[in-house]
Amino acid sequence: GGTAFKEWVELWVKRGYAAISIAVEGQTDEPLDCVRPKENMFYESTAQPGPRRHGVYRDWREPIVDHWMFHAVADTILARSLLADSRHVDPTKIGLMGISWGGIVACTVAGIVGRSTLFSHVIPAYGCGRLAAAQSQMGHALKENILYQILWDPCLYLSRAVIPSLWLSSPDDPKFPLDGFLTSSSMIGGPVMLSIIPNLGHGHEPIWNRPESYVFSENIWSQSDNPSEAKKCWSKEISCEVFRSETNLLTGKLLFYTAIPFQYAKLIWSPDSDDSWAESRGWRYSDAQLTSSDTSDTVNADAVIPEEAKAWLINFYTVDRGDGELVVSSSYMTAKQYLQ
Repeated sequence: GGTAFKEWVELWVKRGYAAISIAVEGQTDEPLDCVRPKENMFYESTAQPGPRRHGVYRDWREPIVDHWMFHAVADTILARSLLADSRHVDPTKIGLMGISWGGIVACTVAGIVGRSTLFSHVIPAYGCGRLAAAQSQMGHALKENILYQILWDPCLYLSRAVIPSLWLSSPDDPKFPLDGFLTSSSMIGGPVMLSIIPNLGHGHEPIWNRPESYVFSENIWSQSDNPSEAKKCWSKEISCEVFRSETNLLTGKLLFYTAIPFQYAKLIWSPDSDDSWAESRGWRYSDAQLTSSDTSDTVNADAVIPEEAKAWLINFYTVDRGDGELVVSSSYMTAKQYLQ
C-alpha cells in the first residue's frame, strides 16, 4: 500500500529541507471509495499512471520494460533529477529513503546507480533483498520466481553502492525477516548503520515519526563536501567478540564509536533460529552493561547471552533530545557462528 504522503514531506520541510514523496504506481493521495486490495488499487490514479504493482513481482511474464519495478526505479531517479534542478537544492545533498516496498525500491536504486553521486546516502526501512529465501509470505511468493532471483533481487547490485546507509527495521517484522534484512545491509559497499527497533510495528508512520532518519541525514549533509574525504556514520561498531567468561557464561562484548552519547543498552535475542517463520518467531530482551573506554567517543557494552539464544544483537539508546531516543544496533550474531 501507500502513496505520495504529504505528511512525510511536511516533516522534512519543517526541518528546512525540500522533499518529494513518490507514488510509484501513478496514484494520487485520494483514496478510492471501494478498496480492491487484490488489484492493489487503494488510491485514485493519475491520467498516465504506468503499471501497478500486482502482488510480489507477479509481472515477471511481462517484458522487462513493463515491469512495475522497472518504472519504480526509473521514476525514483527522475524525481531526484527534478529536485536537483531546483536552484534551492544542493544536488550533492539529496538522500534516498523508502519504507516497506519503498525500501526495496531504495535498495534497488542505490545498487543500480552504483558509484554514481546521484544520492548522498540511502535509508531502507523494512524492505530489503534476499526475499526469495525469506521465511515469510514474501519468500513463499518468490521462492520459484527465477526472474526475481536473477534480475530484481537488490542484493545483486548493492555491492556497487558506496554511499552511507542507515537500515531501519524491527526484529519482529512479519514481512521482512531480520536475517535477510541484515544480509542486505552487509552487502552494500559504503559505511553502514543499523537501527533495529523492538515492537516498532510495520507501517509508514512508525518510521517517519522516529528521529533516526532525520539525524542520520543531517549528519551526512553536515560533513565536508571535499570528494576526497569519505562520509562516515555518526556511530560505528569497532569490534565484536563472543566468548565464555571465567564462570562459563556466554558473553558478548562490543566496542562502539559514537558522536552522540549512549545512556543504556539492551540485548535483543531470540530462542528461535533464522529458519523460523517470521510471524511466529519470538524475541526477548535483557539488560546489557555500558562501560567507558579509552576515549570519550567510544563505549563498551557487555551482555550475558542466554544459552537458549539462537540469535542476538545489542541495541544502544541515546538520551531523548525532544523527539525520542535514537537506537543504534550492533551486528547480528547467531549461535551457528559462535557455537560450532
